[in-house]
Amino acid sequence: MKNRLSVKVKLALIAVTASLPIVLLAIIAFFVLNKLSVGGSLDSDINGSKGLTVQLASPSLYLLETAKQTYELSTMQPRAMLVQSKKIQASITNYREKIDAWKDNPFITDAQKAFINDSVKSQAFEMLDFIERRYFTGSAIR
Repeated sequence: MKNRLSVKVKLALIAVTASLPIVLLAIIAFFVLNKLSVGGSLDSDINGSKGLTVQLASPSLYLLETAKQTYELSTMQPRAMLVQSKKIQASITNYREKIDAWKDNPFITDAQKAFINDSVKSQAFEMLDFIERRYFTGSAIR
């Protein structure tokens, strides 16, 4: 039986067959990168979800950040102190918002929730109240 397709046609079919997966891969990659990129739909879902933030950053991180920022105030110039004080106040606000959400986290045990509510929360609020009274009530930083 004689082969009816010429060499040119065979090469063209091979080229189309070889390039089709590459084109499909490029199209799929475009849509995946579009979804996963910063500002993409998945990024918006993550940024809009407080639950994920609560799971990733425990309230103690906000306390450490606040304590570090407060300690750094002593070495700063007045203008830098204003910027730093705004960061401290934001950290304090973040902690106060996140502690209740963290307490409702389904991934921690009831014993851990009780410990947060009975021990950690009151001590943390005492520390934050001290920082606010010491640095932000009637001070020149404000």
